[in-house]
Amino acid sequence: FTMWAQTSDQMTEIWRFMIAHKFQLKGRTIALLAIIKEIKNQNKPEIIEICYSQSNTVAEALYLSVGFKENGMDEDGEEKLAVIDFRNHTQT
Repeated sequence: FTMWAQTSDQMTEIWRFMIAHKFQLKGRTIALLAIIKEIKNQNKPEIIEICYSQSNTVAEALYLSVGFKENGMDEDGEEKLAVIDFRNHTQT
């Protein structure tokens, strides 16, 4: 399950990326790359942003492996932010 929103002309935020327990560790990288491609083709954002719990090292590793770069913390200081900036990015 994925939920995203185009929050400006330049940015799309992925609000939820959830994988059912029985499918975890089975192609999640491929699934996330497909989602990024769909967002890129549909919304044509310059930036895709995602946030995740500081303690979720599995999510962090996944996001970084597909090209997200850490970009600080959310405004509440509770979750890490990561972005793919297509203006300076050739992957995906």
